[in-house]
Amino acid sequence: MPLLVGAITDLLFQFLLLALLSMGFAVFYAVLPNTKVEWRAALVGGVVGGGLWQSQQGEVAYLPARPLQQITCHDVLQALRTAKNGGVATREDAMRERERGHYEGFQSAEKATAPTITLATLAAEAAIPGQSSV
Repeated sequence: MPLLVGAITDLLFQFLLLALLSMGFAVFYAVLPNTKVEWRAALVGGVVGGGLWQSQQGEVAYLPARPLQQITCHDVLQALRTAKNGGVATREDAMRERERGHYEGFQSAEKATAPTITLATLAAEAAIPGQSSV
């Protein structure tokens, strides 16, 4: 039953988004031109424009600034770091130094392995199930 409720909710939100986009486009089509536009024509244009707009919103693309062969996993992991120094926030206690040592060990292993794996390699592995570069 929860899956059905989730599917209905998703469908309802998609329809609501389409309705809002269609109305927004219809207002633009009716108000912006320097001529009289009938609301019926503006509404048809709004539904078409809103539908086209919504159909393209699901496909978000990643456009790297460098070729995939030059972007390593280390680059990706560095980009995902949230702290200024890329560290992990820990509280002041007896385990802090031990945790810091383990974290630095993980970082060393990451720095040693990640530069050898590129996004192009990962994409090729995704295309061929069961293959691993590590």
